[in-house]
Amino acid sequence: MAVAFADPVFRELGLKSDRLGDAMEFFALNARDVHALMCECMGPAAGIPHRLRHHAKRAEHPGLWRRFLLATGLAA
Repeated sequence: MAVAFADPVFRELGLKSDRLGDAMEFFALNARDVHALMCECMGPAAGIPHRLRHHAKRAEHPGLWRRFLLATGLAA
């Protein structure tokens, strides 16, 4: 979230802060999405990049997610 907020384009597009609630609103995530992406019960933290890329492919706003993946170095 801090990486996304550091991106000036995301801030210009309306990302308010690096807080979870603001990221959820900006990226159109619900609690279920966040759980699937970030919770350790879904697998080790090393799997988060894979889960983020998978989510980006089916996201409502794929352009935002593509930019996030590029900004974080997770783009495949």
